[in-house]
Amino acid sequence: DMATAVAEAVRMTARVKKKRSRFLVPATINPEHYEVIQTYTEPAEIELEKVDFNAETGLMDVSDLESKMDDVAGVYLENPSHLGFIETQVNEIDRIVHENDALLVAGVDILSLGVLKPPGQYGADIVVAEGQHLGSPVSYGGPLLGVFGCINERKLIYQLPGRLVGMTRTEHEPQETGYVLTLSPREQHIRREKATSNICSNQALAAVTAAVYLSLLGPSGIHQLGETIAFNSNYVASQLNGIEGVLAPALGESIWKEFVVRFDNGVTAQDVHEFLLRQGLHGGRILNHDFPSLGESMLFSVTEIHTKKTMDELVNTIRDVVEGGAK
Repeated sequence: DMATAVAEAVRMTARVKKKRSRFLVPATINPEHYEVIQTYTEPAEIELEKVDFNAETGLMDVSDLESKMDDVAGVYLENPSHLGFIETQVNEIDRIVHENDALLVAGVDILSLGVLKPPGQYGADIVVAEGQHLGSPVSYGGPLLGVFGCINERKLIYQLPGRLVGMTRTEHEPQETGYVLTLSPREQHIRREKATSNICSNQALAAVTAAVYLSLLGPSGIHQLGETIAFNSNYVASQLNGIEGVLAPALGESIWKEFVVRFDNGVTAQDVHEFLLRQGLHGGRILNHDFPSLGESMLFSVTEIHTKKTMDELVNTIRDVVEGGAK
C-alpha cells in the first residue's frame, strides 16, 4: 500500500545516498504512514525528523526545512497533503532539497494529477501513491495497492524495491512482443539477504484492475474526474464555512478532495461525529489526537460519487448540531 511504498522510498534514498542516515518528513504526514516508516527505518538505522508547518496555511516551513538539511538522504513531500491542502511551495522545496544533494520523494493522489502539476515537473526523484481507488472496491479498508516510480537514472532504478518487468521482442520476423523480469531484487529470488525489499506480489489483481480503470477513463476522463472532485469538495467546504462557529477549510487556502473542518463554538468533533452517525452519515476523521494544535477538528473527504443532495444533507445535519444544539 502507500504506507509501505513511502517506507520503501525512505530506505531507497539511504541506499542511493550511502553516507547519509537522516530523512525528513512533513509534520502533517498521515500518522499511520509515519508509524510504518518508523517500523521500516529503525532496523536500517535511519533517523527520521519532522519539518514544521505554518499553523494557518499548513504549508511546509521552508526555513525549518533548510535548517535541517545536514546529512539528509531525502525529503518527503505530500501534495495534496494528508490534511487536504495543496502544497504551493513545491519549486522552492525542490531547490532546497537538490541544492543539498538529497532526493525528493513525492506522495501524490493519482487522480489529482488530472488537474494538479505532476511531481516530475517539480523535481521529484521518487513518486509514491495509493492505487486502491483506481477501480478497486471499498472492502473493509482494502484491497490496497502501492504505486511506486522513479526518474530514469540507473542508480535509482537499480535500487527499486520489488520487481521490474521489461518488454522485448523476438529476434526474427514476425517479431512478437515478450515480457521478462528484468530486475528481481526480492529475497524470494537470488538476492536473498541482499534484497532491497521483501515486498509481495499479491497486489497483481488490484494492479490489473487499476490499469483497466485508467485505460477506460483516459486522459480526458481523469481531467474531468479531477475537476468534479475539486468542485464538490470546494462546494461543501464553502457551505460549511457559512455556518456560524465552523471554519472550513481550517487549514490551507487551496484544497482538492480532503479538507479540515474546525468547530469553534463549544461543540466537539466527537459530538458532531456521533450525531452524524445517528443520522446515517459517516463524517470525517477526528483529528484531535493526532493534530491537537488544530483544536476540535475533523478531516472530511468529498469525491465524485457524492451528489448535491447528499452533500447538502451533510451540511444541513452539521448545521443542526452546531447551530441548533441537536443531540
